[in-house]
Amino acid sequence: MTCIESLLAKVTKPVAPRLLCNGFVCWLAHSQPLPVSFLQTLTDIGGWSLAEENSQTLWFFPSSEVMLGLARLYNWARLHPMGTSVTVFEGSLIVDDKLGQSLKVKSELRSLCVEFPKRLVVRVSARMRELGRTLTGLSFKHVQNPDGLAGEWFELEGSEQVSVSYKLNWLWVIRPLGARQDKTFTKGWRAYYDRLEAIFQQYKVSYLLAEDQNLVLRVASPRVMGALTSELLAMIEDQGAPAWPCKYMAVEMGDQPFTPEFASKVRYVMDSLESNALHLPLATIFQIADSRIMPVDSRASMDNSKLTDLFQVRFHSSKSGRRRGSLNIFLPSSLISGGESPCFYCGLRTHQPRKCPSRMLQPGNVQVTDMSRFARTDINALPAILTGLEKQVAPDIIRGLTGLLGEKTDSGLVVRSMFEVNMVCQLRTMASVWRAKGKEWPRGIEEQRPQSDAQLWEALEALRTGSLERAMEKVDHVVLSSPKNYQPRVLLGFMAMERDEFKRALGFWDEAESLAYTSLQRSYIQLLQGRLREVTGDFSEAIRLYGRALGESPRFSQARYRQAVCLIKSGYLNEAQALIRELIKDNPDYFSTVLLDTELEGGRSHLLSDLWEIWDDAKTRSAEVIGAVEHLPDLLDKWLPSDHDAYNMFHVRIEDLNTYAGVNNYASMAKLLRGTIAIRADIQARVKKDIQELANRRTAIRERLKKIQREASWFPFPSMLGSFNKLFNSCGEGVSLIGHLDLYVPEKFRQGHEAMRQAEQNLDKLEKKLLLLQGVRNGILFLLLSGKYLLIFEIIALILAGGVSVGLYYLAPDQVIMGRNLRQERWLILNITLIFFSFLAFVATAIKAASNFETYKNEILDKGE
Repeated sequence: MTCIESLLAKVTKPVAPRLLCNGFVCWLAHSQPLPVSFLQTLTDIGGWSLAEENSQTLWFFPSSEVMLGLARLYNWARLHPMGTSVTVFEGSLIVDDKLGQSLKVKSELRSLCVEFPKRLVVRVSARMRELGRTLTGLSFKHVQNPDGLAGEWFELEGSEQVSVSYKLNWLWVIRPLGARQDKTFTKGWRAYYDRLEAIFQQYKVSYLLAEDQNLVLRVASPRVMGALTSELLAMIEDQGAPAWPCKYMAVEMGDQPFTPEFASKVRYVMDSLESNALHLPLATIFQIADSRIMPVDSRASMDNSKLTDLFQVRFHSSKSGRRRGSLNIFLPSSLISGGESPCFYCGLRTHQPRKCPSRMLQPGNVQVTDMSRFARTDINALPAILTGLEKQVAPDIIRGLTGLLGEKTDSGLVVRSMFEVNMVCQLRTMASVWRAKGKEWPRGIEEQRPQSDAQLWEALEALRTGSLERAMEKVDHVVLSSPKNYQPRVLLGFMAMERDEFKRALGFWDEAESLAYTSLQRSYIQLLQGRLREVTGDFSEAIRLYGRALGESPRFSQARYRQAVCLIKSGYLNEAQALIRELIKDNPDYFSTVLLDTELEGGRSHLLSDLWEIWDDAKTRSAEVIGAVEHLPDLLDKWLPSDHDAYNMFHVRIEDLNTYAGVNNYASMAKLLRGTIAIRADIQARVKKDIQELANRRTAIRERLKKIQREASWFPFPSMLGSFNKLFNSCGEGVSLIGHLDLYVPEKFRQGHEAMRQAEQNLDKLEKKLLLLQGVRNGILFLLLSGKYLLIFEIIALILAGGVSVGLYYLAPDQVIMGRNLRQERWLILNITLIFFSFLAFVATAIKAASNFETYKNEILDKGE
């Protein structure tokens, strides 16, 4: 006897339901393998397998047409006898948030057991009998106490009158994107159409050419449906021969006629779908039962509640050999829908630019933005935040957003970050560009000069508050006073844009570009022109203008991002993904930008899958780095002492980096990863720099010690040099120790730093003591030198004094002069001349000794060496 309990255990696990579909469960118990045609018939009437074992299989059918198929199988089994038991009863299919399947059945059905019959036996529940009585060709026979089956059961039998016409069919619509009059479209779509036509012919798919180059297909079997889906997915993901950007949708045909007009009927449904993605009913994806294909969520499927609603399909991980997934984070519907064109300032369709809440935002810190703060938001908590945001803003979008901009809540942070996505096109960035001192993005805008022209800033404030007449009056004054100033032209362009005078706005900005004098200003104005082209739908011209902005400022990443957005809007998802990956690689905050950009709905599911892959790669690479983050303080303490001049700087950086630790967010993880690598590299670079500085300081100390030794070498009192020599030897030992240490070992590096610090302290003390020694030594040397010169000059003074005395004695007349006889007073004259010449000798000695002291000192010290 075979029991259903083991099969139900595989598919009745408790899950959080997202979709619930009441249908019918078909339990097949077979003593021999079932033929392929038998299973194909079950698939053709809309069923799919949920679980299977060696001798039993469990299927689910969303509609009661299952009985028609079973009746056909019953008739077929008359000619092909098979020992199979088929039991059909009511059940509910539950689809969870991850689009996994589970069943819900009555508790008494969990104990069903059957014996293998000798022929095909189809038993149905009483409820199924009531539904089947309305179908032609079916009859039901009550079964008395069937083995292993509790309750009331009926055997289904079919007659020749059973309808065999029921069969699932699907209609496809393929809509190419691009300007039909463009030569690029004609060439690209023609080439892709030829590739599609070859696939249609291969699988015998009927197709019609509808208006506006749309294609309408009819697929008549699940097998062909699965093959066609795989072929289209393969072409879309083929990087070597990219598919032309298109929108794809398939629906169950039902009563719809296969005509070209079908494309027009579903036009509005197609408008909301993403390009380069296949959209199929969820039931169809399950019916295809291809292990390579899996359903994924998109914006269009977030509110779906039925199996017939559209979902996107992707190749499963095993198809490409790499893991796949999606973040499944979708913005509130009220923020991505609306009847207006995208707002120039923020991209929302809920308002016109002159009513945009971003107009009142003031310039902030360009290095610490709300987007960088958003990096600390847990991604797992983001869906709940967005759900709460929807409830807050849905009643009144403008009022709700304006109120949240000032709140310090998670919802407020999300709204402020959303408005930062396109901040470069907002009035607050214009104010920053006016005051920028630099010449190129992004560094040029960080340093700001004071406001200069008061009337210009009054005009900007008047524009913000809606006083257009006052703003125009102020701008006219500025233009008259400064005809060569680009700033008022930029403001006039914004004013014209808000009045929907797009040609005038482009004219003002073109004139402002010719008057701008830095690359920063010109690239900013070119971006404004590109943005205006973008919101008016001229994506190719917008991409060209963004390219010009990048030519002026190659690091102007906002222009590169706007190019990617335009590529997505044009349907070139692969090219856009490559640009976005580069941007995220350079700046992780662009990961958050993509999550919060309301203008990316045309390719959101593709981007979310791509972001998941980026995040998954980052998780793999960061596994070994996260441990390094936790050990950064130990690394810092290991190399640098707390009194090191760079210790506090590294400590602050590590503390800031720790704020990103443990946050489930790619931007946070990437900053943590980059910051860890950067800090580790900077610590090592600082160590290398310090090692070089230690070598230079060691050389300098050695030179200073040589000079000190030279200065102290000629000192007349060696007994006074005891403490001096001790300090000198200590310095020398410290310098020698540093030279023998392996400074690339942390302990030796710290030891070398400590030895250098001690050597420098001792050197300072040594130089202070040297001052006293130099004073004593120089005093003695000066006395010796002065004595030498004094002896010489005194001898000369005696000779001169004697010569003068003798000359006066013999040459002076023998008579009284001023009451004295010079001959008789010869000793007095001798004394006077001796004193006079001795005084001159002292003066000459002082002058000579002072002028020759340094030379004399160096000669003495050189002899000492």
